[in-house]
Amino acid sequence: MDNSAIPQTTQPAPRGGIEPADVSFKGVVYFLIGMVITAVLIHLGLIYMFVNLQAQGRQMDRRSIEEHELPAVAASHTFFPQPREQISPRLDLEALRAREEAELNSYGWVDRKAGVVRIPIERAMELLLQKGLPGNTNAGNRGPSSLQLQQERPNQSSPPSKEEGR
Repeated sequence: MDNSAIPQTTQPAPRGGIEPADVSFKGVVYFLIGMVITAVLIHLGLIYMFVNLQAQGRQMDRRSIEEHELPAVAASHTFFPQPREQISPRLDLEALRAREEAELNSYGWVDRKAGVVRIPIERAMELLLQKGLPGNTNAGNRGPSSLQLQQERPNQSSPPSKEEGR
């Protein structure tokens, strides 16, 4: 007789033929509620931390701008190698713009040996309007300018005619 047809167990299935559930529904719901509460608490803690750090940063920036204080390391050295720490970016930008504005609106030497000077931008625009743009920028060189060479070229955008192709 073949043994494969004999059942391995003779016990009836519990609860009327239905397998017991592996996970309880209440357990899953409680776990998900706990996860949501934990996520909300973590996010609230992070928001609180970032708000406090921003307030501390603003307070430190305000104090350093008011007192013009340098860190102890920066004050102890007269020369700092590159890259240098930027203590107050806003003040540095304002100083840079003031230097550039003064340079744009004043006379000065660019190269004294070569006789190159700097004039205010408004005066330079007035002179340009009076005299106009220089006519021949290729005056010292021999040969035609690049513009003249381009104008002398045949029109290359049109296809060659039958007579040119031979």
